[in-house]
Amino acid sequence: MAREAASRRVENQWFRIPEQELTIGYEDLESDEGPDRYFAWDNEREPYDAKVADFEAQARPVSVGEYATFLVDTSKTDKIPAMWVRLDTSRGTETMDGYSDNTKSQIIGHAKDNTRDENGQPDDVAENHEAGDTEFQAFIAQHGIRTVWGPIPLSQAVDWPATASWNELTSYGEWRGGGVRLPTLHEVRSIHEYAARLKSQRPSTLNPIDSKNKETHTDPESIFVDLSGANVGLQNFHPVPVTHRGNRLCGLGDLGGAWEWTSTVFAPQPGFKPMHIYPGYSGRCTGPCSPYPSLDQGGVESRLH
Repeated sequence: MAREAASRRVENQWFRIPEQELTIGYEDLESDEGPDRYFAWDNEREPYDAKVADFEAQARPVSVGEYATFLVDTSKTDKIPAMWVRLDTSRGTETMDGYSDNTKSQIIGHAKDNTRDENGQPDDVAENHEAGDTEFQAFIAQHGIRTVWGPIPLSQAVDWPATASWNELTSYGEWRGGGVRLPTLHEVRSIHEYAARLKSQRPSTLNPIDSKNKETHTDPESIFVDLSGANVGLQNFHPVPVTHRGNRLCGLGDLGGAWEWTSTVFAPQPGFKPMHIYPGYSGRCTGPCSPYPSLDQGGVESRLH
């Protein structure tokens, strides 16, 4: 898988996402009356309309190799993510605890040499895995990444989506420069809508797919996305490569099995009411956290905007 992924890497392109009007949230009355229907959590309820201005987004998530490049370039190689393990190169095995002295979670990125563009900013690094970059190669050789089956060499995962904390990915965006940042919740939803439109060649004059959210639903096809071919349902028990997706906009199911951070703070959306059967589900959560409704669209990796 790793060798094939390396041969398929393409540049992570930027896409212009047009201005769109979306419906955020989901209609589901907290009542047993009426037909059997699909369920929504408290902070997914009470749909509201949002107008999202146009913006640019990279096609795919940040990769493991790209994040590793960030750590090497900023001399933060002693601050590896919780998903990583440090290998004992003297014995050829991984350490049992898998943590560095700094156990703050960080993520892993993608390989490149420390070149800069004409503006002094780091180059896009999707395919820049230079064998001559000895510092980077040594860093990769000294680390692994956790999977359900145990740690594997980091060199086998450089094309996977990076899995990191909100703070770590924010720092990565600052390193990239040029105003690069994590998207908002509404921007992520706008990306998903636009990607779905591109895939189905739906005319831009049609209402967004999620305008249906103002209705209660008994038909699964009205709310669920076809995830055929996606890394879901415990198919692999680990992420899969995404660096071959840089020339087309990734939507739901295209993220290699990872979730997607947003910069939006988890807070009550308009019309929020605690659930009678579970009043503490969302009401006690503040600040950046990871339940799907507000903060992340799938919370451990992200593309940049």
